Amino acid sequence: MQTIQLLSLRHSAFYTPYLITFVADFLKQQGLNAIYRSVANVNELESALISGEAHVAQSAVGVSMRQIAMVGKEQHSLPALLHFAQINQRDGFFVAASPQTALAVKDFNWKHLEHKRIIADHLFQPMATLKYVLHQQAVKVSRIEFIDAGNAEQSMQSFLAGEAEYIHLQGPYPQQLVADGKAVIVAAVGEPLGNIAYSSLCATTDWLASPMASAFITAYKAALHYVEETSTVILAQQLAGQFGNITLETLAKTIEAYKVSGSWSLNACIPEDAFECANRVFLFSGDITSAIEYD
Repeated sequence: MQTIQLLSLRHSAFYTPYLITFVADFLKQQGLNAIYRSVANVNELESALISGEAHVAQSAVGVSMRQIAMVGKEQHSLPALLHFAQINQRDGFFVAASPQTALAVKDFNWKHLEHKRIIADHLFQPMATLKYVLHQQAVKVSRIEFIDAGNAEQSMQSFLAGEAEYIHLQGPYPQQLVADGKAVIVAAVGEPLGNIAYSSLCATTDWLASPMASAFITAYKAALHYVEETSTVILAQQLAGQFGNITLETLAKTIEAYKVSGSWSLNACIPEDAFECANRVFLFSGDITSAIEYD
């Protein structure tokens, strides 16, 4: 049995279809034994794929859009990696408030973030989509204090220490704060934003021409259908080992929230309308200065 090395930039229930490829043995059915790990940054991810140390990674179309935008400005070639499949077509971040803040504001709207502190994921894409949604909702971003507390665990520790009124996280972490009585989820960034080319699977073009790639894609398509057809409780049971500090009930609720929001599609292709939404977001954020052609 061949070993396939899988990488992820973030570890979250948001990537359930990707995780299910190995936890539910779809890769084993294709003769592949998976080793999965998270990496610290895009550079580490790209280096591992290009060197052959890893084969497939969870990343984002936006990463390559920014690289393409640099061509002509600096001595860069076109991105070495190809985004060959969609994981999700929505932003997967939630905004949660401390119980005291939620009680004070009662009926939340996005303008309640003005003159408040929010611990937010500062990776360029989640920050860009958050600020784009705030702009859509006529919120003055300059009136918000954005705090970078580090990774999800560090962010939750800072939030619990009272360093901000709000926190911006992927599931299942805000859902666990809710289950512990430490937060109230007040908004989902993906809801007002709609479909966007968000998280994707990428690899080198050379690897994508290999039999291993064909086997992986077969497994991934099967996983997409399985996630669509399988109850959230069963999915949570299968993923429980990936999220040791998260209760089964919380994990199931998180997966259900992503299902209901339409985060995952049976179609593994990255749609053009979702790609164009990414163009609008990154043009607004300044991460690109002209639209990137879908072709």
